[in-house]
Amino acid sequence: MTKRLKWAVGLIVSSLFFIFILQAYYGYRVYQQHTDEFHKEVNNALVSAIDSAALQRVEEISHYFREDIYDTTLARISLAENEDGKQIYISDPMTGYHYVSIIYPEKLKKSDGLKNDLIEFVIKRNFQYLKEGSIMYWTDSIGERLKAYNDTVYVSEQYFIESFRKSLKTYDISNSFSVMKLKDSTFENNVPSGVYLSEPKPLAMKEASMVAIAIENPNYTVLRRSAVVLLLTLLVLVFLVMGFALLLRVLNKQRNLSQLKDDFIDNVTHELLTPVATLKLALETMSKDQSIGPSNKYLHLSRQQTQRIEDVVDHVLTVSFGEEGMPGIKWESFSLNTLLSEVITYHEMTAEKPVTFLYPSHAGLTVWSDRKHLANVLHNVLGNAIKYGPDDGVRVSIHVQDADNAVKVNITDNGPGIPKAERERIFEKFHRVNTNNTHDVKGLGIGLYYSLNIMKQLKGTLMLHSSGKKGSCFLISIPKVEGI
Repeated sequence: MTKRLKWAVGLIVSSLFFIFILQAYYGYRVYQQHTDEFHKEVNNALVSAIDSAALQRVEEISHYFREDIYDTTLARISLAENEDGKQIYISDPMTGYHYVSIIYPEKLKKSDGLKNDLIEFVIKRNFQYLKEGSIMYWTDSIGERLKAYNDTVYVSEQYFIESFRKSLKTYDISNSFSVMKLKDSTFENNVPSGVYLSEPKPLAMKEASMVAIAIENPNYTVLRRSAVVLLLTLLVLVFLVMGFALLLRVLNKQRNLSQLKDDFIDNVTHELLTPVATLKLALETMSKDQSIGPSNKYLHLSRQQTQRIEDVVDHVLTVSFGEEGMPGIKWESFSLNTLLSEVITYHEMTAEKPVTFLYPSHAGLTVWSDRKHLANVLHNVLGNAIKYGPDDGVRVSIHVQDADNAVKVNITDNGPGIPKAERERIFEKFHRVNTNNTHDVKGLGIGLYYSLNIMKQLKGTLMLHSSGKKGSCFLISIPKVEGI
């Protein structure tokens, strides 16, 4: 797996991981939101049931009060007028003392049933007091009786349970539940495990001052409400995993095909080495034959093209070798000036067009690299400058700069330059700059690709420094010291 592919897989895995985290967090938040809503609904249902049960208790006490207030031996109601207007008086029949007076409501008109109307008005007023939790002493005896009713009349547990069940149904909750009675700050029965216990609320129930509700299987209802979102979240995660697995499968298949292609090229090029070597030996032998002569143009052409085939085969092999990391790199310290001079001399002798090299010698300047592969890089850059340079004369300027831990080599030519659209692709494998004479220029488009990769392994750099209509400039950085 190439380094670029490893980075791509790593980024995809990281993205999937964070998407998993986000989706899981989102699912958790949805679940938590429904849980909070469930708790709130249970407590609201409890409050509603308590209010309903408390109202039923007040109605029962009010029923007893009705019997008492109609009893003339306990209270006497009369209507009188004074300086403040008409007043309803409630007095004790035994003493005749007026304990309470109420402003006469104008809506009560005198009639045969006026007395009953006055009593009903008092009953309604007392009902409001009871709802507010107050005991009104209309007379001493009635007040004491009301207090006794308040202390002995309790909420019906069955009525409370039915009221709570009805309240739960309004929230679409059908879970089983149990009533937890709280007395003296402790529950009378143990709280079951795996339940949701509501907040304790005050309720006048027999042998209990507060009650709470234990809801069984609360998670079932919460999950049921969250099912759609959680299912969609799960589907998204499953699709992501399936997509990633499919992508890895495709990438692995592509990598295998690429490896198969490289193996095929390696095998073919290796098979070509033997016949090429044999052909070169035969041509060398023929050049020594006096009857043919070394200056024979067909012999010269054959030797030239055989050398070209050998160079192409060697180039393909080095590129394939360089992609996988070159275990055979031979690190050594050597003179860069000597190497440059050898490369320049070779191109001066083999160039098929006039070439002028401008290179001031830098004797004593040494670098730490692999001499053979660094020579190949220099050959590729200078060879491109010559191939793409003008036919009437190529001019290549080589400037060497001694930096702290590296030597920088600037190679500038007088070629047509590289178009902006091509500058980012010149180091791609098999890519050749699209020019009018592309098919006339020899090469496979792998020279710069190989050079860039091998310079990375040599702990140096190769880059296009600048390019324009007057030529291009490549910058090569080579380490001077071991370990850079």
